[in-house]
Amino acid sequence: MAPLPLPNLVSFTKKWHNEPYPFISPKRPELSAHGENVVITGGSHGIGRAIGVAFAQANAKSVAIIGRSRERLETAATAIRTANPLTTVLLQVADTTQRESITKALNSIADQAGKIGIFAANAGILPVYGPVMGYPEEELLRSLMINTVGAFNSIQAFLPLAAPGAKLFNTSSGIGHWQPNDAVT
Repeated sequence: MAPLPLPNLVSFTKKWHNEPYPFISPKRPELSAHGENVVITGGSHGIGRAIGVAFAQANAKSVAIIGRSRERLETAATAIRTANPLTTVLLQVADTTQRESITKALNSIADQAGKIGIFAANAGILPVYGPVMGYPEEELLRSLMINTVGAFNSIQAFLPLAAPGAKLFNTSSGIGHWQPNDAVT
């Protein structure tokens, strides 16, 4: 996965990784996801697709991916199946900003795979980068709907379907790593 072309990021680590490295390798036995049903919103590309591939490599029972584009979901599903042909791969087209849409998708997945043991609320967008002065309100609202309301809707739809001891992961904004003066000027 190629690094994102982001402006002037502030890093709190010495090295950024774009691929799993030995310490977090999904193939390590102690990191096994054997028997787990995993669901990932925003699973059709980028971080979500990489999460799906990694959980397949970690021997998850099933990996379900949710996204807005069936074509992209099918491409990601192929990559996940290639990573581990024994992992069941499910896909659902849904819009996390619409509560009914994400609830229907998660219910369908749970009907097929069972209770959800691992849920990655990952759907999100990288908003248009630019100064506050003149920044389009529509772009801000679009970003808030997808990145905030979408995560909220997804988590609320997941909770009634969670297996005992389920794990929830939320992929959140990288905007906190932008240098403040770049975001304001």
